[in-house]
Amino acid sequence: MKHLGTHELHTPRLLLRKLRKEDAECLYSIGSLGNSLEEAVQLVENMIQYNDDPFTFHWTLDYQGKAIGRIKAWEIHPQHNYAQLGYDVGEPFRGQGLMTEAVRAVSEYLLKECEFNRRAGAPPLP
Repeated sequence: MKHLGTHELHTPRLLLRKLRKEDAECLYSIGSLGNSLEEAVQLVENMIQYNDDPFTFHWTLDYQGKAIGRIKAWEIHPQHNYAQLGYDVGEPFRGQGLMTEAVRAVSEYLLKECEFNRRAGAPPLP
C-alpha cells in the first residue's frame, strides 16, 4: 500500500479536495457537520491538521464552488492494505448521484494509485 494521502480528484461534476477552514459554514448549513456552527468550525480546524498527512485520505466534495459533503477512508489496515469508506452529503444534494460519483473516484484512486485491496487478503490490482 502506498501512503499518498489526499490528492485532488476530479469527476464530471465534482472536485474532490482537501478540507478548508471556510468549508465549516457550508457543511454546517446543509446539515453535514456539527450541531452548531461553532462545533463545525472546531471539527474542521481539527481535521485540517491532517490534510498533508500521507496516512490520511479525507476529501471534501466541492460542487459548483461549495462544499456539499465529505468522503474518507478510515480504519486503514496496513497489513492487509484495505480500509473502510465513510461519507456524508448534505440533504439538498442527495438523490443526484453525486456521492456515487465521488465513491467511484475515491475507490479508483485508492485501488490503483495507493494499491489498496478490494478485500482483506486480496492481491493488488494489475
